[in-house]
Amino acid sequence: MPGIDNSPKIFTPNNLHDLLSLASEYPDSLLFAGGTSIMQKWSKPEFELPEYIIDCGKIEDLKKIKRTERYLEVGALVPLSKIIGIGIHVIPKGLYQAVSLTAIPTIRQLATIGGNIYIGSPYSGILTVLYAMDSFLELRSFQKSMWVSLSELIIKTEKQRNLIPPGYILTRIRIPLGNWNHQIFKKIARKKSQAHGSLTFCGLAKTSKGILTDIRLCFGSLGNHLFRHRGFEAGMLGRKLPFNTKSIDTMISQLNQLLHPITDRYSTSEYRKTTSMRLVQWFLEELGRILI
Repeated sequence: MPGIDNSPKIFTPNNLHDLLSLASEYPDSLLFAGGTSIMQKWSKPEFELPEYIIDCGKIEDLKKIKRTERYLEVGALVPLSKIIGIGIHVIPKGLYQAVSLTAIPTIRQLATIGGNIYIGSPYSGILTVLYAMDSFLELRSFQKSMWVSLSELIIKTEKQRNLIPPGYILTRIRIPLGNWNHQIFKKIARKKSQAHGSLTFCGLAKTSKGILTDIRLCFGSLGNHLFRHRGFEAGMLGRKLPFNTKSIDTMISQLNQLLHPITDRYSTSEYRKTTSMRLVQWFLEELGRILI
């Protein structure tokens, strides 16, 4: 009808307390940070703005980065460009590589690390690295604050999307540094022009006196969830490097039985499985050359 304004009501809290209060009062409101995911949905006919929007842009407490000897702590509103700007000597190498390969520079100035987690895409390279590094998320409501492992949220969530439980807001990400001897992130597209659906891989390894003491192998883009198999990782621990060809072949054969990727518009199951096994084989061979 003429004269009726259907525009959403926008709130702009100045601090975390006000944000939590508003989120409690308007639980169905949309939290707006960088807005990059909303821009992608904007042109779709089915997209409708909610009745209430909370603009989080003025909350400086959520834009801080802190590093200690044990972990890196990143506020949920830190833009990806700031992470890159801090540099690879402060940011873990795997995370730095993943952020650098996410979107284009102009988008990285808007997109936040918290927004990347909220979206919960199984194609996310950043999530692949955070999962491999056993990261923790600080979740807050107006009444409660808690730290939850990202692994726990991924395992509990039937599908990768909507990782953050209803009623809570993601405020900080805590990333254990781990003192990895070798860490790598790879993003592989089937076609050079492919912007979405690229296979993502994060490999982390720690050794002592030529013995493998810890290893993490995590994949994105294989299905509705990120893939990491702790039992497969545990089976490699305590072994002397370099692995011989027979040992690597055995491990790749085991991995073949564990991988069950999907076929979708981006790629086939066969391509995803073959590429994943080749990446792990390459990583294990690299350990022998680099970490001895």
